[in-house]
Amino acid sequence: MTGLGTILNTACILLGGLAGLFIFRNISTKTQQNLKTAIALVSLTIGFMMIWDGLAGSYPGQPARGWLMRVYLFIVVMLSLGAGKWLGGKIGIQRRLNLMGAWAQKKFTAATQKEDLKHPPSEGFVTCTLLFCVGPMSLLGPIQDGLTGDIEILAIKSVMDGISTMTFATTFGWSVLFSAVPVLVYQGTLTLLAVVVKQWLDAMPEAGLLIDSVTATGGFIVLCITLLLLEIRRIQLADYLPALVIAPAAVWTFLR
Repeated sequence: MTGLGTILNTACILLGGLAGLFIFRNISTKTQQNLKTAIALVSLTIGFMMIWDGLAGSYPGQPARGWLMRVYLFIVVMLSLGAGKWLGGKIGIQRRLNLMGAWAQKKFTAATQKEDLKHPPSEGFVTCTLLFCVGPMSLLGPIQDGLTGDIEILAIKSVMDGISTMTFATTFGWSVLFSAVPVLVYQGTLTLLAVVVKQWLDAMPEAGLLIDSVTATGGFIVLCITLLLLEIRRIQLADYLPALVIAPAAVWTFLR
């Protein structure tokens, strides 16, 4: 079902917020760390699966892909990631997202230091909306859902957002629940746009190769999420997003 990932994400935000309001008032640091480790391991598995499916050929109806073509596609994907990182750095994608995220984090920190004060409803709504909509997964997940019908990335994001909303609800109150609406609209729109693009691609004989290049590229980005969650290395993850466009463009130019 197309759009299921966004529906799941919206439901987890609502459930997490309600749980934070009425059930779990506090989550221990140890529990948060264990959940983060579990999500990182799931991200690692899904990342490798996406890479394998993209290189081997997961698009329905296409013939088996030989090892030579897989190697060529792997090289194209790696070069696209490098070019995407360079372009993303020039545009400053991660830097701009960091500024928005830092603003949201500052609002949350200030709110936790003033627990006895009543916070305006807009604070929780704006803070959670920014955090849930500006990350790379909020872009990559709906695209994957619309192009392939897979919701693995959005499933990971759903769990992460649900846990975050649970924490935010204890500070900001009920206003965090309304952040589910912009998430539904934003990610749902991206999914529908990806479906339109897929319908256009389906008319091309190279459709499988183009979509698989996006899948493999997205898999490498998901692997980077694991490094961030486990705090192994700080990666400017959002700067790699242009690779999702560069990879199919390169495939169209050199491998079709």
